[in-house]
Amino acid sequence: LGIDAVREFNVVPSIESAEAGHRVGGQVAVITKSGTNSFHGTVFEFLRNSALDARNFFDQDAIPPFKRNQFGGSAGGPISKDRTFIFGNYEGFQQRLGLSRVAVVPDAEARQGFLPCNIVSPAPNVCPQSGRINVNLGRGVAPYFNLWPAPNGGELLQNGLPTGTARAFSNPNNAIREDFGIARLDHSFSNRDTLRGAYTIDDGDSTTPGQNPFSLNLLRQKTQILTLSELHVISPSVVNDFTAGLSRVHYGVMLPLSIRPSGVEPFVKGLPIGQIKIGGGAAGGATALSVAGSGPGNGSDQSEVTNLFTYEDQLQISRGIHSLKTGVWFERLQNTEFNLTWGQAIFPNLETFLEGTPSQLSIQLNQGVMPWRSWLGAWFVQDSIKLRPNLTLSLGLRHEFSNGYHNKFHNASNLVPGPGGVLLTEPVIGDSLLAKNTEKWLFGPRAGVAWDPFGKGRTSIRLGAGMAYSLLDNIGYCCRTVNPLFSTYVITPSPFPYQQDPAAAFPAGLPVTKGGTQGGGIQPDAQPATTVHYRFEIEQRFGVATSLRLTYNGSHGYHDILRADANTVIPTICSRAAANCPAGLIDGTKYFPTGTLRPNPQLNSINQYFTSAVNRYNAASIDLNRRFRGGMAFRTNYTFSKSMDNASSIGGQQAIGNPPVVLDPHDRMRDYGLSAFDVRHRFSFSGSYELPFGNGKRFLKDAGRIVNQAVSGWQLNIINNLRSGFPFTPTLGFNWSRDGNTSAPDRVSFVPGRTLHGIYLRKPEQWVDPTAFVLPPAGTYGNAGRNILIGPGLAMVDVSVFKT
Repeated sequence: LGIDAVREFNVVPSIESAEAGHRVGGQVAVITKSGTNSFHGTVFEFLRNSALDARNFFDQDAIPPFKRNQFGGSAGGPISKDRTFIFGNYEGFQQRLGLSRVAVVPDAEARQGFLPCNIVSPAPNVCPQSGRINVNLGRGVAPYFNLWPAPNGGELLQNGLPTGTARAFSNPNNAIREDFGIARLDHSFSNRDTLRGAYTIDDGDSTTPGQNPFSLNLLRQKTQILTLSELHVISPSVVNDFTAGLSRVHYGVMLPLSIRPSGVEPFVKGLPIGQIKIGGGAAGGATALSVAGSGPGNGSDQSEVTNLFTYEDQLQISRGIHSLKTGVWFERLQNTEFNLTWGQAIFPNLETFLEGTPSQLSIQLNQGVMPWRSWLGAWFVQDSIKLRPNLTLSLGLRHEFSNGYHNKFHNASNLVPGPGGVLLTEPVIGDSLLAKNTEKWLFGPRAGVAWDPFGKGRTSIRLGAGMAYSLLDNIGYCCRTVNPLFSTYVITPSPFPYQQDPAAAFPAGLPVTKGGTQGGGIQPDAQPATTVHYRFEIEQRFGVATSLRLTYNGSHGYHDILRADANTVIPTICSRAAANCPAGLIDGTKYFPTGTLRPNPQLNSINQYFTSAVNRYNAASIDLNRRFRGGMAFRTNYTFSKSMDNASSIGGQQAIGNPPVVLDPHDRMRDYGLSAFDVRHRFSFSGSYELPFGNGKRFLKDAGRIVNQAVSGWQLNIINNLRSGFPFTPTLGFNWSRDGNTSAPDRVSFVPGRTLHGIYLRKPEQWVDPTAFVLPPAGTYGNAGRNILIGPGLAMVDVSVFKT
């Protein structure tokens, strides 16, 4: 928000400019408006609703409701003419959007204790004529059915047989609120000195229902930024700019339920209700018997407060053919994380839920508080050398560094490898997660050339290259569940319902174990992500308003973060000579025999973070642009690109459909394939055309006042976006390989003789042909690669008519 407060913005690429740093990629520098010698202001409001919306594929009956309201205003003017000015802007955003949700829930008969005979274990000797048998509801279980909506769809079948589950269709509201404001003060002491100060606040929240509409994802964020800068003109060719700033961000994620049914108690006294999970694959996949959880995640309250104290000084010197810019940057980081889970009860299947016999109940009794501290810094020098009137060479160097990432309470906890690379059972606790600081000497050279080959200002050729880093200043998230000071407790098996008083001891005889060391960790010698960028561009102007630009962009990155199970089962490498695998498996196949233990049997699956991910990106684009002239303006772009990596995300939010961990920790390049966000083709067009009606226009140029007001000032606008689909992976919903990886689903194999050719059916309900795939031999990985399939593309067209 806050577009009305923006005077100009500039994208600073990290390719050629040494000014940009701290993170890989370009940065956007935004300059806000300031007051002037006259008072001025704006007021606006935009409304949108579902009146013209169409029913989508998943809507059952009525179109889901939609209401959006965006409003605000800005004002500015002088406090003291020619010396002191003030400017302010406010913008509000409110939205209520009905979402189409489909949940798998217990059917009506299951809620009475009756399940289909075919899913009951052991199978009954005689099945009643109804096909259902009474499994006898456990004591206190009945109220918990109210954590799911009543079914209003058909019974779900598995292999043609009932499952005791049905679909529940709903249209819950996604509610979004955001309030943005900025106040700016400018004061000119003299022609040489100017003081600028600004305060910005952005406060908002979003509530998104899950497939179970009673399960909510509540996000809250409040950002406040205070900046003070002084511009000092030392001489006509020497300018110094000093800036000091404070940024404070309070971010929180809560995963509550929207209801509190009578008779349903939380797992920990005084906390909200946690999650109940029924069925599902061992690696997060879902089978037809899975039931939508009663709370997303495991029911949690996570938040963090980040304070950034920033000091920056830049000096710009112009001498002859040189335009030299140098500067220093320091930042004090204070990040405090708070983590509290509300508990999770896991039931292997619907029958065990009805009986009230969970396989496991995990709870956390005290909140985790992790205060992280760090100093970060950089210096840079950049020189633009005008070798000829039509040739400019740009050379730069940036050095970034930090003093590491430290815990104020010295309770940073990390699982580290011991002899033979096997994880130690107990975590190492200290003031840092890392064994050494790898961010002392990060040098990033930058270079660029701009050439006008004909010297007429109409043709330009630009190329550049540079190296950039992403500092390790936000890695506390990787070890939240490792710290034994904030342990979870696991009850296996557990009574149900069950509630624990955090101030009391566990009942005698209850099978409780401390689960604090079951979680994650980070590579002790983690490296900062490094990316090498390169770019080549040709631009040609036609006339005074039109230009054509051809661009190639490329990059190669390494030391990116990925997650892998550091305690996964070690496979047997098949060899016919050793006769160590079942018949039919070729030499070199990785095979996981039944019952193979993990390297450290005292630990479970440990999803550890490693800085061993790599990526490559190549893109060619063509842009045809026309500035507003003759009543018309447009911008057209086509991009052909390919992005590849072996880890597109570490949490799932950035890469929907991709697991957060690699499949094979012993061969992390097995996952090298298309990035989850790879889009091979992308076309966009936006344009506006001022209709030629009214005084001074082509038509009705002599119209009277009333007619002119009716027909003049009309503008036709169009925005068109076309793109190909995102890639995805054909996976299984259970751990068929037996590698023990609980986060990365196994993959299928191709039917012998089948390939990607002819695999796409392109139907909404069945995009690809499932008969092209088959289960791999038990205990092995499938031969289907990561992200080998491409989903449906997207076409969007927006047309509007404005009148001024």
